[in-house]
Amino acid sequence: MRARRTGLPVSQLHHPVIITHSMWNSHRFFTPFDLKSHVRLYSSDKPDTVREQLLSRHSWVNDVIESMKDGSINRVSLHTLATKYGVKKRSAILRMSSVLSWVADSNLKTKYAADWIEIINLFSDHNLADSYLDMLEGMLQEHVIKLQCQEKLILRSDGMYEFDKLDSKKHKILSSFFYQWAQENGFKKIVKITESMRNTDFLKVIQSRAFFKEIVPGFAKTHGTWAHAIQLFIVFMHYQHSGRLLHHPLDTYGELGNDNQPKESLWGFIFDVVDEDIFNSPEYVTKLLSQYTYNHDLDLRWPLLSGSIKRTQRKKDKSEILLKEKYGDRVQSGLVTLASEESSVNSTSVFFK
Repeated sequence: MRARRTGLPVSQLHHPVIITHSMWNSHRFFTPFDLKSHVRLYSSDKPDTVREQLLSRHSWVNDVIESMKDGSINRVSLHTLATKYGVKKRSAILRMSSVLSWVADSNLKTKYAADWIEIINLFSDHNLADSYLDMLEGMLQEHVIKLQCQEKLILRSDGMYEFDKLDSKKHKILSSFFYQWAQENGFKKIVKITESMRNTDFLKVIQSRAFFKEIVPGFAKTHGTWAHAIQLFIVFMHYQHSGRLLHHPLDTYGELGNDNQPKESLWGFIFDVVDEDIFNSPEYVTKLLSQYTYNHDLDLRWPLLSGSIKRTQRKKDKSEILLKEKYGDRVQSGLVTLASEESSVNSTSVFFK
């Protein structure tokens, strides 16, 4: 049975709320029970104003793309884009411009372009994206209570649970949460990608609106097993709480799988940027959540989320010797050389009933 999609229409949104950062600065942390009380307004704009801005941007983006398709213009100025979206980061503006050009030259539906641009805008805002990670941590804290597995964790003085550093067992808190969350938010199935895939096959996974995790040996160590899942969670939260995405994220996500480019895709511009310190990069998301042992205050911020990612990373480290035995000189700096376009595809799927 397909779960009901969550999120109110933009016209019915009240003031959106995001977890505040003041609690972190004062070393006061929220508990699973007072999560909703520690909030701040994401925007002072009234819902009607947000709605007007949203529709205006979508109309403008559609007009620009249509003008590109008929040859009236070659590209929109970066200054216009920056002004329209209030973006200061040049890398984000360039990526937005690339989305416009890509959609104009592809078979993708124009109506989703403004939402893809807003996702780039979202991922360039570290404070906002971090706030959605606050929400994820809060949900994980509530999840362990529902699972009744608190006795396997340590309850801190601030009321939050964390992993016992002496316990090396994998409790699968993050995976059980995400599998449940995926089903509740309308994903059709869960796919575990176990080997490198051709771009066309990977896009079929997206097209099918599957929720996926990547456990490709070696590759997942830096890329991250859960990085794309976390990115999608951030987008869904932005849809539900900001009122700045017009279409449901599942539709926006699934449409990316219809890209007709054989080797590259718009997915790469939005969700798979390499080696940049932005949330568009899965490597950044993984690094962000797995290196907090070097910053005690931030390590306290997301104990279950960061702890789960670290445990996954340690498992990858232990398998490094086995990888080198299996792949030999194909292993370089922890990355297995990706197979060619003719490589076999190995993935397992779990369909929701």
